[in-house]
Amino acid sequence: MLHTIPDTQGKLVGPKDAEPSIPVVEEAKVRKQRQRERRLVKNRKTAAASRARAVATKKTLEAQEDLQAAKDVIVTLL
Repeated sequence: MLHTIPDTQGKLVGPKDAEPSIPVVEEAKVRKQRQRERRLVKNRKTAAASRARAVATKKTLEAQEDLQAAKDVIVTLL
């Protein structure tokens, strides 16, 4: 059964022809805005985690270089 909605002139229009009500439109806008905000927060968290990994990798490489330098010094002293 096709759902129909009477319009202002008494004609029956199908759901595709009917304009969505204002609360439905507002709800959709709010939903889209919340999705956008969640995506932005997720992107910020991802970027922060990526920066943290980069810093940790850099410090690890520096520590490995220091360790190798210390080993070289020990070998030359022996």
